[in-house]
Amino acid sequence: MSHSTLSGKSYLDQFDEKAYVKTFYASFEGNPNEKGALDFQREQIYDFYTRYSCKWDRKTAKLLEFGGGPTILSLISATPHVSQITFAAYTVNERKEIQSWKDGKEGAHDWSSHFK
Repeated sequence: MSHSTLSGKSYLDQFDEKAYVKTFYASFEGNPNEKGALDFQREQIYDFYTRYSCKWDRKTAKLLEFGGGPTILSLISATPHVSQITFAAYTVNERKEIQSWKDGKEGAHDWSSHFK
């Protein structure tokens, strides 16, 4: 995976979804070079739902995840608080990466460690 910043067409052509999730989400702890990054992200998401989910009806609440990329980390915490999630990613390949996981396809990223 390249360490240069990708945007526009270069992002569409060069971003490697599988390498991204393998690098940053291979385990519950995340990338050892970014100690605490996933913990911080999980804490912020947890705090949001703890603070605000009491303000809506969970049976009818819907979530739009726009720009989710090839990761479901923010959706894991959302599932108990909403009845429906609509997921949108920037590229077709990012959506395919998530769909592969949903379909249980061989070679799809294993998110099970993140469901602790």
